[in-house]
Amino acid sequence: MRDIDHNIFTGEPRSEHDAAWRKLIEPMTTKISNEDYAEANIGDTLRFGDGSGYVAELSVYHELHCIRRIRRHLYLDHYYPTMSADADELNREKLHIGIFLSPSFLRPLPSITYTYVYELFSNAALRLDHCLEYWREAAMCRGDATLASMFWRDGLPTSRVYSEHECVDWEALDVWARANMVDVRNLTALVR
Repeated sequence: MRDIDHNIFTGEPRSEHDAAWRKLIEPMTTKISNEDYAEANIGDTLRFGDGSGYVAELSVYHELHCIRRIRRHLYLDHYYPTMSADADELNREKLHIGIFLSPSFLRPLPSITYTYVYELFSNAALRLDHCLEYWREAAMCRGDATLASMFWRDGLPTSRVYSEHECVDWEALDVWARANMVDVRNLTALVR
């Protein structure tokens, strides 16, 4: 695990931070060969006009994209300094993570500031940074190579993010974890 205090992906926005995130998620949409498309069983997706292959999205990059979007909402003043000018982009962001920025959360739009968000989360920005960094590392560690197909929506290529993933047996994992869990609040059980 990387040091959260000296990490290009964490902390307040800065040019090298934004550049690192842009570079990280660049290959989200990829070209797959006709042979790989036939094996992937992803259903209908966009194809290249020259017949050289198809367009798909790697799930790990979509995960990272989502983490980045949530991070950006911790710093609304930085990413949306003029809310009215950035309304179209903000609306796309709101639709993308609707529960995090529900309509009641965003009313009224012009009054939202980083301070408001910071106070809303009870001064927990550092903890949220830790959580988002943990998710980023976990996503990169697992590297979900599931391919998502693409379709046209409002004239733009859009991913179908609900693809079949190969998953662990959650119930078996949860049963094992519960049988072996430790209450770390019970300090008398631990050796110092």
